[in-house]
This record gives sequence, structure tokens and C-alpha cells, in this order.
Amino acid sequence: VLGPLLAYCLLPPEAKRTPDAPRLAAQRLDAMGPMSDSEKVFGLVILGMVGMWATASSTGVQPVVTAVCGLATMIVSGIL
Repeated sequence: VLGPLLAYCLLPPEAKRTPDAPRLAAQRLDAMGPMSDSEKVFGLVILGMVGMWATASSTGVQPVVTAVCGLATMIVSGIL
């Protein structure tokens, strides 16, 4: 619990105030454009895998099965 406070005291940040950060972030996000289809599929696969891992004890699905299914889904969909 004291780790972040100790790190802040020993290694203080160079910039403590960044009032223009939201504007800069919005500009950079606009420059990146919308998410591609492969990025959306990747996000859904990762969310599905996290859900399967979180419910592994109640569903009986082994974590290795979740990992292999996620990997196979990404390969078949062309993400990897």
C-alpha cells in the first residue's frame, strides 16, 4: 500500500499538472481513426478469454483450453 507513495516521494514526476492532456489525447485518437475490424475481433476474443478464465472453476473449462481456443480463433480470423 505504501509502495506508490514511496515511489512518488523518491522519484517524483517531472510534470505534475497536465491541463491540456485531454485535448491532446482527443487529437491523437482522432488522428488514429476508427478501430479496424481485426482490432474489434481481437478485443472480443480477449474479452471472451478473460470471461472463460474467470468462470473456469464453475464451468469446468481448463485454462489451457481457453488459451488454445483463443489462439485458434485469432489464427482462423487472420489476426495472427
